[in-house]
Amino acid sequence: MFAESKQLRMIDHIYQSASEPTHWFEFASELSNAYDGAAVVVGMGLAGPEPTHHYFTARLPVDVGPSLLSNLTTGLPFDNTFLSGFTGRFDTLDKVFPDLLLEDTDFYRNWMRPHGLAPVWPILHVMSLRGEQAPAVLNVFRKQGGGVFTPGELAMGNDLVPHLARAFEIYDDLSGLHRSRRALDEVIDRLRIGVILVDAARRPVLTNRSAQMMLEIGENLGLKRGRICARVKSDDELLQSTLDQVTTGNASRAIRLGEDSAPRYGLQVLVNPLAAAPLGSQVRDATAVLLISGPESFSGLSLRYLRSLYGLTAAEAELLAQLAGGASLEVAAERRGVALNTARSQLKRTFAKTGTRSQSDVIQLVLKCISSVNEV
Repeated sequence: MFAESKQLRMIDHIYQSASEPTHWFEFASELSNAYDGAAVVVGMGLAGPEPTHHYFTARLPVDVGPSLLSNLTTGLPFDNTFLSGFTGRFDTLDKVFPDLLLEDTDFYRNWMRPHGLAPVWPILHVMSLRGEQAPAVLNVFRKQGGGVFTPGELAMGNDLVPHLARAFEIYDDLSGLHRSRRALDEVIDRLRIGVILVDAARRPVLTNRSAQMMLEIGENLGLKRGRICARVKSDDELLQSTLDQVTTGNASRAIRLGEDSAPRYGLQVLVNPLAAAPLGSQVRDATAVLLISGPESFSGLSLRYLRSLYGLTAAEAELLAQLAGGASLEVAAERRGVALNTARSQLKRTFAKTGTRSQSDVIQLVLKCISSVNEV
């Protein structure tokens, strides 16, 4: 019988593997030692639009997984209907092929023997088998000179079965979350509007590509000792006080940075509070999100969206884009070649059409709308 300490070490690696995949290698190595230096292959078939396969090995090259799978299905009269018989137990493949001599199979000649494996039927265990999804399986092979697997060795493996099933379930769930997070990151990175999530200490927790460029250019925003800040003292005081008000009062606010220092290239910043994120989330410490737009943040798509959503004229949509991009009303009028009074009249009409009452309110509305569609 195997020492209890060995089993506990393997179980520990199994559960660590659920969140840290490299521990599957550690588990494979421990299992190999428990089976007197046997070769181990752990194969993970993960769900998704494009299922992926990960392999973890001991006493075999790390890239043998795909060749094992292909040779198993072509070198033996093997099909997936046999797998269900191995979902709750460790057992050897001779139970499926009792009348077949392993040495006479292409599987042994073309795959096992070249890898220095003995002509001994390997152990198979299926950790997960979900419909058409590629299974999560574990294989154990004797190295040359080893004998058949004993009932005691199979019993030791069977003690691990419930732990392996639970660990793989967690691993699969977390992998799905990571894939979703990568997809979300890609969407956020495609926005031309800057997105920065900050924690209570004003440190960025997440920064998209547009915001990173704004920080690197550094005309209005930057980092000081790792904290988000505005370059001009008066702007920074406004930014920090706004963050305080938003996180304590739980209400959004829009501010403009660069009013005095860079009136033509200022930034419009919408600061929104964030609810507490779920435990385990990579952004669990974020307390506020900054949506930042500059002169180059708005595209033709944005203007068409504004016009269709609120029934704005082309001139009104262009004016709002200028204001939401950080321009003052005076600069926006000058850029568009219209009188200031004309710009004021156009702005008032946008209040009526959007149901807002002030320039700050309508800019908040525009930033919230455009952040969901711009350049995605």
